[in-house]
Amino acid sequence: MDFGEPGCSRVILCGRNGNENNSIHLRFQHDGGDNVCIVDFAGTPELSEQSFSFEPVKGLCKLTLMFMPGSNFDVKWFQFLKHSTFLCLAGFYVAGLRAVMIV
Repeated sequence: MDFGEPGCSRVILCGRNGNENNSIHLRFQHDGGDNVCIVDFAGTPELSEQSFSFEPVKGLCKLTLMFMPGSNFDVKWFQFLKHSTFLCLAGFYVAGLRAVMIV
């Protein structure tokens, strides 16, 4: 994904969590190294949106979402927000095992 300039520093996740809390690791791989942000999605049996901030990530990155063993989390969609203005940079709707980009 290309996060461009000024990059992104926030993500909104929409999903449901059968556990009290689920840790999700967002791993951004780029030429300068790796950035890993760990977010804790609070438990909810119904779909909900939760927002998380992290250190800004800029430019072209490979994004990996890692769910820990024992995780009981269903992702509906996620959206990254620009660092300075918090406008939508890129959003994804997850259908089965495919992620479809929406802009």
